[in-house]
Order: sequence, then C-alpha cells, then structure tokens
Amino acid sequence: MHLRPLTEADLPATAALGRFLGPPRADGFAIDGPGGLIAAGWLREGSGAEGLRLHLDGAVDGRHRGRGLGARLLAALEAEARRRAAGRAGVLRIDVADRSPAAAALYRAQGFALAVQEVEMARPTEPGPAPDWPAGIEALPWRDDLAPQFHAAWHDAFRERPGFPGWDCAAWAGAYRRLPPFRPDLSRLLRVGDRPLAFLMAGAEGGEGIVFQMGVRPEARGRGLAESLLRRALADFAAIGLARAVLEVATNNARAARLYARLGFQARRTVEGWKKAL
Repeated sequence: MHLRPLTEADLPATAALGRFLGPPRADGFAIDGPGGLIAAGWLREGSGAEGLRLHLDGAVDGRHRGRGLGARLLAALEAEARRRAAGRAGVLRIDVADRSPAAAALYRAQGFALAVQEVEMARPTEPGPAPDWPAGIEALPWRDDLAPQFHAAWHDAFRERPGFPGWDCAAWAGAYRRLPPFRPDLSRLLRVGDRPLAFLMAGAEGGEGIVFQMGVRPEARGRGLAESLLRRALADFAAIGLARAVLEVATNNARAARLYARLGFQARRTVEGWKKAL
C-alpha cells in the first residue's frame, strides 16, 4: 500500500470515507490500494491555552480496516506534526464524533489520552422578542476590557469540575479570540455591579449559532441565569438568520444536560477530544 502526499484532487474521495468534524484538507497523506484511495489523513494547525495545537483527522475505507492502515497514517501525521512544531510546546489533538472502539484502541496504542467526551445537542432557534433579563442583572456583550470578569465567571463556574485546566485570563480569552466563528456581540456577561455572576461564549458558523461555553458561579445558581442566557442566545441567533443552535455538554455534567433537554435541545452525536503532548 503506497503512502503519498494528499492533494486537492483527492478531496472528493477523501470526503467519501466518512463524516468529519471539519472539511478534509489537502495537507497530509493518502494511502492507495489497487482501486485508488483507501485512507487519508490531514493536519490543521491552531492554538489554544496549551500553546501550539496540531489537529489530526482522517479515515480508512471500511472495506480495508483492520489491516494497520490507520496506525500507519496516524504515525505519518504525528511525524509531520512534530517536524512542523520544531520543538515548540503544544499538543497533538484528535477530535472525533461517534468513534468506534477500534479507533479508541488505536489512539491509546499511539499514546493519546482521552481529554474530553461531550454530547453535541441542537435545537431550532426562537424567532421573536428577546426575553428580559432577571431584575437587577446587567447584561453586557464581550469586550476586551471585560475579559477579566468573563474569566472570573468561568473560573468559579468550572473550577470544581474534573480536569479543570485552570488557565489564566490571557490564555482563556486568547483561545476564544482566535476562533474564527467567535462572535463578541452574541456572547454575554451577567453581573451585579462589578460582580460577575454568569457568562456565555457564542459564535456562528455554517448557518448555526454555537454556544461554545456557559456557566454560572456557584453562589448565583438557582436564579434562572443559565436559562436566561440560553433563551437570549436562541433569540439572538434567530435575529441574524441562524435556524439552529448547537452546544456541547460533558457526559459527566448531568445537571447541565437536564437543563438543555428541558429547553428542547436533543442529542445528535458524541464528540471526543484525544490529545498527546508534543
């Protein structure tokens, strides 16, 4: 089986190999069999709070699985990623939806660890007037000068969660600023005076409104702030012509999952993030 660079001409055949979280890119490797392309993988460079983040993606034709092609492809992608990193700190990342047990075994064998497992949920947006905020609450869109307050709300909302990364404000805010779909005007901070209570980070891509993350400080829970943020996001998405809203919830966050289900969100796939230090 011949391993070679992936080209633009390969992209239609690559897309037919499976469903991916992002479109295939002509920046990786292909493996050919007697009848043509049977496996392909590609790289996408980004950044996160960990530093450089190199995403690896790809698939093997179902008729040719179990022959070591996935391991061969993954090893080639990792070698290329490390060459490009040139000693810079960061992580290799594999984001995958509805992965198979065999894929999980492959990732573990190659030294990747499961970092996050989430359920992607979606529902139609809500055209109409935006709901009012609770009495006494000030709601503000994202501004760079408010980043410390957004960060404080995030930190306190999630610090007790398993695997909390504890990023500082610069790393956390920078990760959102670098996301192409991020929309400051759709993101919200709820506060009383200078005391942040809750936040929602949002964006838009592919005709969908995206709730990247939201949270409420422990002392402010039980006041309906999370529901208010979500209902406002649904109205804001509809106002700019987005027909659906999508979000992800960790599989071990039952409380949030119950809220989303009560508001009409339905699970559509399970998404995992696997990572390995560069």
